[in-house]
Amino acid sequence: MDHDGWFDRKENTFRKLVDLSFVTAMGPPGGGRNPITPRYMRHFSLIAYTPFDDSSMQRIFQSIFEWWFRKEQFGPEYLRLAAPIVAATMDSYKASMANLLPTPSKSHYTFNLRDFARVVQGMLLSCVDDFESPREMILLWTHELSRVFYDRLVDSDDRSWFLDNLKELTVKHFEQPMEALFKDFGMNCADEVSDDDVRYLLYCNFATTKVSAGPPARQGI
Repeated sequence: MDHDGWFDRKENTFRKLVDLSFVTAMGPPGGGRNPITPRYMRHFSLIAYTPFDDSSMQRIFQSIFEWWFRKEQFGPEYLRLAAPIVAATMDSYKASMANLLPTPSKSHYTFNLRDFARVVQGMLLSCVDDFESPREMILLWTHELSRVFYDRLVDSDDRSWFLDNLKELTVKHFEQPMEALFKDFGMNCADEVSDDDVRYLLYCNFATTKVSAGPPARQGI
């Protein structure tokens, strides 16, 4: 970059770069990411932003949920779930970033705002006809969180930690024990929710042949 090219030792010629622009992206140092030197940074115009604080994230995603509940004509008992769903998702997102750190064998343990948004996006694929009670909405949230975060985990200790954290969140934000949610819908016969139970919980949009003008709905199977 300093000399507009490099010297090719094989052909003993200088290869000059013409009309080439460099566009790069990076994250904070840590988790296998190394800091770069000021000598290298001086070649770029830097564009950076500060992470959203908790109140901003809560307001953004809660507004999306409340708009969707009204659009799909959900009842007021569902509308009250908007705030706890976002708060619980945020707690899981932040806990995962703090406890599930990337290592050479777990280099994909990198969580960002896209993962938060995927949980919300997955829930928005459902419609009002898919639910008989607000408890089913909590179960759908459990499914989306598991598919985005849990399915990425490769270590049994990490999966166990995430499952324990998920159980705490269902009680903290929804006042619903996770075991009771699974039993109510016939998805668990044991006294405690296990890894197999989480894998068995599945919502999809390919199990129905119904054709509609809108996007395919998220339905439990």
